Amino acid sequence: MLIGTIIETSYEFGNLRRVEFDCTAGSADALFPAHVITAKIDGTVLELETIPGTTPAPSIYAITLTDAFGVDVLQGLGTARSATVKERIPIVYATNLKRPIVDTHDTLTLNVTGNNVNSATTKVILRYALGAIG
Repeated sequence: MLIGTIIETSYEFGNLRRVEFDCTAGSADALFPAHVITAKIDGTVLELETIPGTTPAPSIYAITLTDAFGVDVLQGLGTARSATVKERIPIVYATNLKRPIVDTHDTLTLNVTGNNVNSATTKVILRYALGAIG
């Protein structure tokens, strides 16, 4: 595989939703492609989970979820992911203790950056709830 891939899968559990991304970096350039999310996220982002693959990205890699204006909806909370430990972090803004709210009209892009390992793999899981909650 010369170019990287991101495969998206969505799940519904009542009012809770989970979107999983299986990410593989390019075998020659170590780049993950930017991935426009096809799931129409409509609600409150709750948490981000990262699971290192068998060929993990280094601990300096980062996850961002950018809107159409390039603003990171996660506000930097997806930085410095571990190469060896599965991590789950709540998405709560430090400035006001609120969670980000997105709607179906937002175009969101998943970005995996900071990798320098050819063919690195990681799984990214985004959980959200329908509607706006505090």
